[in-house]
Amino acid sequence: MSCAVDLDVDGGAVRGGRVAVGGVAPTPVRVPGAEAVLAGGGSFRDCAEAASLVAPAGDAADSARYRKHLVRTLVERACEEAMSR
Repeated sequence: MSCAVDLDVDGGAVRGGRVAVGGVAPTPVRVPGAEAVLAGGGSFRDCAEAASLVAPAGDAADSARYRKHLVRTLVERACEEAMSR
């Protein structure tokens, strides 16, 4: 699984951004719910929680619970890293 985050920052505050997640569909997908959280001034944790809603059901290799956790972790870390740049 993978993710990418691009933040719109103005004066040190997040005004919006784009969030994409890979490995949850045949091709990477944008996550409008997570993007709406960023645009609304929500926390990175809330953004990550919204992104985890696109995680697919589990399969023989990984449980659905693990995949949701992984998406949450990857998105929150990507947001934090993007903000630090």
